[in-house]
Amino acid sequence: MECKAHVGVEHIVSIKKTPGLILPRYTQPKGSELKLFNAVMDYVLPRFQDALLRSYSELPENIRPRDARTCGWGVRGLPFTHVGLNILASPDAGVGSGIVFASSYDKNTGFHHGIHCHNDWNNAKGKLGAVLTLGDFSGFEQSLLPYATSMSSSNGSLLWADTSDIMHLVRRGTGFRISIVFCNHEFFEIGKRTWDGAQVVT
Repeated sequence: MECKAHVGVEHIVSIKKTPGLILPRYTQPKGSELKLFNAVMDYVLPRFQDALLRSYSELPENIRPRDARTCGWGVRGLPFTHVGLNILASPDAGVGSGIVFASSYDKNTGFHHGIHCHNDWNNAKGKLGAVLTLGDFSGFEQSLLPYATSMSSSNGSLLWADTSDIMHLVRRGTGFRISIVFCNHEFFEIGKRTWDGAQVVT
């Protein structure tokens, strides 16, 4: 059983060109994953972008991620240094194996097994990130383990949370679920890399 749940990311990563300084470098998925990523970003995300940005602007300042657009670090005109795409699909979703990159479907149970338990250790600590959930599915609840909480995420829902230290997962489900993740990297938020002290150039 294949357990890959991450389709691809498009983000700014740090690159060291001058001693003690880090500069932005833009990365994207490759090949067919890039085609799918671009399709979602170009045709799906614009329908929700205004709501995402309005929600972002209404976050309390102390937990709102730094606006990466102000210094050239934003991805696709958004205020985030990272945009990730996950797709969970079971065979009955009717999308065909050619575009299902995140397949942990178990034919013995009839369920897709969601996204494994993890924390987003590279995210900005103390700042919120967002998950936009889309699709036609049943199940796939978002669980925040320290709070013993599972939340249903219906088509078009937007969840803000600080998942840098919180263990979380997506439970099993059926159908077709897309989630788009928006966040800032920790090094961008604090202006330096913690492991070597290199300064972020903005």
